[in-house]
Parts: sequence; structure tokens; C-alpha cells
Amino acid sequence: MSLAGLAASVATCVACPLAEGRTHAVAGEFPAGARLMLVGEAPGHDEDVSGRPFVGRAGRLLDELLDGAGLSRAEVSITNVVKCRPPDNRPPRRAELRECRSWIDRQLPLADPALVVTLGGTAAAWAFGRPVRLVDVRGRDHLLAGRVLVATFHPSAALRFGPSGAPRAGLAEDLAHAARRLRHLGAGGLAFGAVGPEIAANLLTVALAGFGTLPPLDPPSSLFGETEGIVAAELAAHPGVAAYRHGELVAGLRCRPDGSALWLRRVAVAPAEQGAGVGTCLLAWTHRWAAGLGFRETRVGVRSVLDRTRTFWQRRGYEAVAEHGYWTEYARRLGQSG
Repeated sequence: MSLAGLAASVATCVACPLAEGRTHAVAGEFPAGARLMLVGEAPGHDEDVSGRPFVGRAGRLLDELLDGAGLSRAEVSITNVVKCRPPDNRPPRRAELRECRSWIDRQLPLADPALVVTLGGTAAAWAFGRPVRLVDVRGRDHLLAGRVLVATFHPSAALRFGPSGAPRAGLAEDLAHAARRLRHLGAGGLAFGAVGPEIAANLLTVALAGFGTLPPLDPPSSLFGETEGIVAAELAAHPGVAAYRHGELVAGLRCRPDGSALWLRRVAVAPAEQGAGVGTCLLAWTHRWAAGLGFRETRVGVRSVLDRTRTFWQRRGYEAVAEHGYWTEYARRLGQSG
């Protein structure tokens, strides 16, 4: 189904009680070729009357801040998690969110943005699949179905706290960051972020292909005996990190916390991407991510016989700290440049 077809279905949806009091269901606006998608909570009074998203006071502020970030509203997709206005603009209830989320879940792949910005806690909960605190997820990139995800404040919070309040400053800052990330994605199409067990099969495929480019190892790598279930269990215990190019997984690694150190395991780049700088970018993102979580260093195990691999790590600030038979342990203090 097309976005237009979905909009027609949204207009006649009566899956939850919100349909009884609405003037219009607000499917959203999706300009052709839009690379940025903004996701809010639910329509307000002005949106319910007009059938368009973000046209009231919050929408006018959003337009102002988009313009300040160098982004045009006409080139941005914009929608809400819930398509009908809740009475008195109250927060959507759990049952309403559950009934309505199928619409945005289908809109996302059809709109196919490079970057998604969630506005407020309800939209962030949709993107992360669970309730989250903005203080915990703001300020760094995440991934949503292979796309860069930025979580920020809702414009209504910016209005509530006034022009000098933290929500307005944070929203402006995050939209400016989104604009910069879009320019970067336009150059290379790369997106990085933490990932969980839902991508276990794809991550294992990339790891097997990447390790398959190495010469035969003695003893053989245990990676080739792993299963999707093993990888999923590891990712459930602690997130991994992945790189996507235009929505396709091209590199990744798994992690294992060890006190103040974070071990990087199964670091692999798809064969077609090797030599293109993807591994370096992946590590740079991982270092920032790990530092944000409070780790003081990252560690890796490198086969002593693999000169090419050893050189890769040394050039990226890793130093040998211990020998373990057929492999060498390397460490890198976080906060170093590179």
C-alpha cells in the first residue's frame, strides 16, 4: 500500500474510542523525497480541525526552529504516533497507542527517511519500543530500522517552559544536529547506533562474511560455530553497535562489559565495504557511545598472526597490553582523539 492509500485508511479508522470525538484523523504529511521524518505524540485542536499535523502554536514554533536549523518544512515528513486528538489534549492511553501504532509502523518504511526525530516522550517510547526518559536518550544518535534516530523535546514543552527554557534550547540544538547529520548521510549514507537481538541474524551474516575474508586461522575462529540464537542472547545481555548504509547493515560488533572496560567482539565489515573507512567510523562512534555509558577504555583481542588486523588497531590508538598464547590483548583509553 502507498502512503496515500494508508492516509485514506487512517481517515476511516474506528479501531479505538478516539474516533468518536474527532473532526479529522491526521495521517501526516510526507513530501516526496523527504529524508527527515518528525514524529510527535497526537494531534491537538488546530490539527483536528484542519486535518494537518503541527499547525497550531507548537507547529509554528517548530517551523521557526526548523528554519533556524536550515531545514524547510516543505521538505520534511511529519506525523504523530496517534492519529486522532485525545479529549482536552490529554496524553494517549496505552490501549489507544497500541491500536494506533500500526499506522506509523507502516508509514516509516514507505516514507523511508534517512533520519527520524522523535518529539517528546510518547514518540520516543514508540521508537525505542518501551518508555524512556529523554534525559537518558538525548544527545546521541540511535538507530531505528537502520535509520539514524534522534530523540528530543516536543515543541509544546518548549512553549510551556518559555523562550529561555531548556526544552526550547534542546529542541533547537537537536534539530541543528539533525541537519548536520543529514548532510553527512547525504555524502555517504552511513548511520551508526546501538542494536539489540532483533538484528542478530543480519549481524551474524555480516560477521561471517567479514571474517571469511581473513586467511585460515589456527585454531579456527569459533565464530563459524555460532548461531543466530547465540548472537541474540549476547545482544540481549548487552547491546552491540552496527553501521548501516542506506538502510543496509554493513558492519557491526558485539560488546562485553568488564568493569570499567568494554570489550569489542566480532568486529566485522562486509566484504564490499572493506577499505572504505566504515570500520574506522564504526569505532569512532563506538568510542563516543562507550564513553557516554561511563566506560574508561575499550579492549579487543587480535590474532597475533594477522599483521593487517594488528596494524588496523594500532593505527586507531590501541596498544598491546597482554599476550594470551595465539592472541594479543589491545586497549585504548577513551577520550583520545582519532
